[in-house]
Amino acid sequence: MGRTRPQLKLSRSPLSLVLAQVRFERLEAMGNYMPAIQDRLRRSGYPLNKSGRITEVQVTQQGTRQSERPHWEFLSKDRHSSVVLNEGFVVLQTTRYEGFEQFLDAFVQVTRTVSEEVQGLYLQRLGLRYVDAIQAREGESWKDYVRAGLHGFEGDIFQEGSALSLHQTVARTRDGTMIVRLMQNRDGALLPPDLVATSLAQPAISPAMGFNP
Repeated sequence: MGRTRPQLKLSRSPLSLVLAQVRFERLEAMGNYMPAIQDRLRRSGYPLNKSGRITEVQVTQQGTRQSERPHWEFLSKDRHSSVVLNEGFVVLQTTRYEGFEQFLDAFVQVTRTVSEEVQGLYLQRLGLRYVDAIQAREGESWKDYVRAGLHGFEGDIFQEGSALSLHQTVARTRDGTMIVRLMQNRDGALLPPDLVATSLAQPAISPAMGFNP
């Protein structure tokens, strides 16, 4: 399906990161394919290798359990785009988004590279995520930039300026599931907590942007 409306770019765009993810049936032998995958990604624009191992902590009724798993990550030269893989997913993420068509082409190329090297993927889920960092200008409120349904609980009992909102809406659409989250912070963070460990260069947000309650 082609674009039905012209592509527009905001002069003060709040967009700080875009990522797309394909989840597939877990491949225990993924490490065996990684040299060939890395070499193809290197030649297609992701030469920097920031791979390693990460520790996961699982909390169950029996207590906590720690485990290590491989984390493969390959970045572009400018460090604004990267490919992240493990045994169960492949992600393309960027802090320099030029448009959906360009991003989709790059994502298809990355996914095809992995699929061809492992000789086929059994796909389970496809996700697309946009992260905006919003800071109100002087005399404005961040609430001027988001729908009223995301403003959170309000009341006279709260001291002015002291409330921080954390809101999530999960809803079905005709094409899948949409999740909308709003997280306020006073630290000037441009990315949510689950993405702050990324190896990407910080998004090029103008001083007028960011997020400030």
